Amino acid sequence: MAQGFRFGRVDGGAHATVVGVGTTQTGAAAITAPTNNLTSEVGQTAFLLPDKHPAGSPIVCFVGTVAALIFPSPGGKINGGAVDASFSATAAKSVILTPLDDSDSDGTNWFATLSA
Repeated sequence: MAQGFRFGRVDGGAHATVVGVGTTQTGAAAITAPTNNLTSEVGQTAFLLPDKHPAGSPIVCFVGTVAALIFPSPGGKINGGAVDASFSATAAKSVILTPLDDSDSDGTNWFATLSA
């Protein structure tokens, strides 16, 4: 059975404020909600995408006043970059992160779109 497209609050999903932790993938703050406010301070800018999320179902993040480093789960890639490399989301921008792999895959590969 095909899964329907889900998009944040339209699907009744949760909204979260996530505070950055460190600057590396290990120990980064987990992003788990469909829509998120990412808050960072210098030296506390790392966020981690979930390792399992339905393919094609985006996660929306609004970045605060400090740029955010968004990491895939271990073994994953963002925009076809290096394995485990971060995506830098500019301060005061929005980013839509869409998993490209099956929801049962570990190390999901993501497509990131940053607002203008």
